[in-house]
Amino acid sequence: MLVKTTVGHIFLERGLLNQEQIDVLLRYQRESGIRFASAAVELGYVSEESALQVLAGQLSVPGVALGQLNLDTLDFSAIGVDACIEYRVLPYKVYRKTCVVIMSDPLNGLTRAQLKALTHRQITAAVALEVSLNTVLEKIARRHERIRTFRA
Repeated sequence: MLVKTTVGHIFLERGLLNQEQIDVLLRYQRESGIRFASAAVELGYVSEESALQVLAGQLSVPGVALGQLNLDTLDFSAIGVDACIEYRVLPYKVYRKTCVVIMSDPLNGLTRAQLKALTHRQITAAVALEVSLNTVLEKIARRHERIRTFRA
């Protein structure tokens, strides 16, 4: 049985998943290497919004549905595109002393410390599903490469 603090248990408690689905998800997660909530969305068991609500609540950070995000509004001035790709983050909001970044693991203190050193700003995190974040970062990387090639 699941430990009470796991994401799977929260999905179970809220009636979003049953034990059989959790067992399938855990097997799929092991085989695919993706996070539990991303696996649940990928297999169609829950919506991205439901998964983000669970993650945001568990991690006490805002959740961002990347499918609804206009990529043209992202401000890469504090964290360049290459650094975003390297650190697997998106700059959500950039302020004078703070930068809000979208991450699949907002508890990753090492990445947050590296971003703080890079930007000279406090780093606050929001959570997105890993598969959604990877898709958006791949799209941004392709766009960035096209621009780089065009300028060359």
